[in-house]
Amino acid sequence: MILADPFVHKEEKKRAIDSAAEKLKCGSITKNFFELISENGRMLEVEKILECFKKLMAAHHGELVCEVTSAKPLDASTQTSLHSVLQGFTKGGHKLHINYKVDPELIAGITVSLGDHYIDMSAASKIDQYSKIMESVL
Repeated sequence: MILADPFVHKEEKKRAIDSAAEKLKCGSITKNFFELISENGRMLEVEKILECFKKLMAAHHGELVCEVTSAKPLDASTQTSLHSVLQGFTKGGHKLHINYKVDPELIAGITVSLGDHYIDMSAASKIDQYSKIMESVL
């Protein structure tokens, strides 16, 4: 990627951004954002920056994003029940958005990431805990 290459001159990067912004019909704020990121050598961090921005905007709009990871896909009724339970943990007025992921390495159970809270109810974490206990005893 030309924008992440430290050996490419800043003016060439700026021309590339201007050209892309024109073709994609981006506004000046978007164009300036990418120019700033490029100038500071952070083009490889764009995805992380945008993810943080999405979280800030969701919070600004009274939305709370939750990530639920399960060992197997959850059926619709389980998702509905889980949504109701998790909505009960949020402060009034917040709209809850749940992103569901599947990770077979959990073996069974789920993990929940909600705001600053992380709950691990997976079989993999229990096995890991018991293994550590056994190792410390032996």
